[in-house]
Amino acid sequence: MAGLMAAVDMPPGAVAVTADELAAILARGGHPDDGAGTADLGAALVDLVRTGRLLAVRLPDSRLAFSPNPTADPAEETR
Repeated sequence: MAGLMAAVDMPPGAVAVTADELAAILARGGHPDDGAGTADLGAALVDLVRTGRLLAVRLPDSRLAFSPNPTADPAEETR
């Protein structure tokens, strides 16, 4: 994950989040926007992070941020 995150400028203090870490954060509701999404949205985000199409970070204030992975193959289809 660290190699992928080097391709993206992250805010100071932001920490890369793996798909498993993201799933745990969303499951326990440990972020400021808890309740703003749905279980389906959470599952889709975890899947996109797991397949490498999306990068996830936890900001210093505990919010989650996402960015398309600039190294992902654009020809690859997502589900």
